Amino acid sequence: MKILFSSALIAGLAAVSFAADTNVALGKSVIASSGYYNAGSEVFETPNIVDGNVGDTGTGYDWSFWLTPQGQNTGYATVDLGGLFTLSSFDLQDTHNRGHYDRGTKDYHIDLSTDGVNFTTAVTDSFTQSEWSNLTWKTNTLTTPVTARYVKFVIDSGYGGASAGINELRAMGHEAVPEPASMAALALGALGLLKRRRR
Repeated sequence: MKILFSSALIAGLAAVSFAADTNVALGKSVIASSGYYNAGSEVFETPNIVDGNVGDTGTGYDWSFWLTPQGQNTGYATVDLGGLFTLSSFDLQDTHNRGHYDRGTKDYHIDLSTDGVNFTTAVTDSFTQSEWSNLTWKTNTLTTPVTARYVKFVIDSGYGGASAGINELRAMGHEAVPEPASMAALALGALGLLKRRRR
């Protein structure tokens, strides 16, 4: 049993490198934004971009999408993933504000940060008019995976003219793997534990 315990620990450390990517932004906190559209009888808050609801669906105070304030065709929203994750791609769904087709995102970029202060642009792209009007999912795959905790989605221009916004942002990734030196130290520690238990 002692051998199995230590072997399982070492195997677990090795398996971290092969973790499958999932949507690590789902349900996480939006810690900063340029604001949202409040029409009084209905609101379109920023946390909607990571709530898992899509397709311009919902009701008055629980819509699936975020809209920037009236007349504002640019904006941003920063998501705190709650820890360091190695990110490989982003899946995005635009909004056209239900059947109104008067709001949405055209040009955007995505900035990443480990500390919430210093950001680096990882993605610069645009929704086509077809992707906007049909709410077609768009995937931005990173050339090289990036480790980050904060994801800042920035709207540079919009469709429709009334304001901008987006339905959903999915950040695909997995928990960041410790540096090789840290992994080696953990493995050596596990081996040391095994030797002590054998005595």
